[in-house]
Amino acid sequence: AARLVLPEVLCARLYTGPLYEKYNAVLRGLPRKVDFFEKKFNQLCKGNRYTNTLHAINSVLVTLGRITEATPLYFGVSDHNLSKDFTKPDKYMIAGGIEFGFRSATVDKNVALGYLGKKKPGILFKMEQGMLDRGACVDWASQYP
Repeated sequence: AARLVLPEVLCARLYTGPLYEKYNAVLRGLPRKVDFFEKKFNQLCKGNRYTNTLHAINSVLVTLGRITEATPLYFGVSDHNLSKDFTKPDKYMIAGGIEFGFRSATVDKNVALGYLGKKKPGILFKMEQGMLDRGACVDWASQYP
């Protein structure tokens, strides 16, 4: 059985609220690969890397991911189009991207479709979980039940 310690439970709770934005700003901004994400990190976090908290959140996801069934997950993004860099294979025949942050997703495709918006183009992503790329349900910790 998966066992979490109190600091992990508390950090999972923090992750499910407004601090989600700061935690992902650290993870997306610190690789310093995209100016937009680096600026967002500097603006939101003021240099705070939330190292211990992010470690605890990752520990929760890894621990619970071990007991999570590997099912397809979906997430929707509104007001975006995919760039050619994302859809056109490079010289190594690789296309796509990397998410440096934690990604919220759902097993319910209809829930993800609700995030696409009505007026502008949106994107529905489907992710397949594997042995290493595994999500975990943290709705038990949600600040927005």
